[in-house]
Amino acid sequence: MAKRILVVDDDGMLRNLIPKMINSLGYSTYTASNGQEALDLIEQNGSLPDLVLTDYDMPKMDGPQLRQRLLENERTKAIPVLCMSGDISKERRETVNADGYVQKPDVFIGLEPLLYHLLGE
Repeated sequence: MAKRILVVDDDGMLRNLIPKMINSLGYSTYTASNGQEALDLIEQNGSLPDLVLTDYDMPKMDGPQLRQRLLENERTKAIPVLCMSGDISKERRETVNADGYVQKPDVFIGLEPLLYHLLGE
């Protein structure tokens, strides 16, 4: 069974393009438009995603808040999280405490090796 990646981004275009690229690598994807929607999907779904790829800045619940909520839950704390942002400065990386970072708008550059690494492929 293909590993499942939850893509979380408020930009509809990226929420459409990124899963297509990830799917072409053999993974399955599903999407959410903000952190709260992502948590709701995880809660409603019986199985957990193998990885969460989240935008940093989003309405309702941003990437750092999503990461914190995942870490606070015993069921979800081990899910690897990749964060996407136009600004991946040290301060922002420390705020989100993700397992990896991808610079926007060049999301597709560097994403593949990070996925392979974090998913043990």
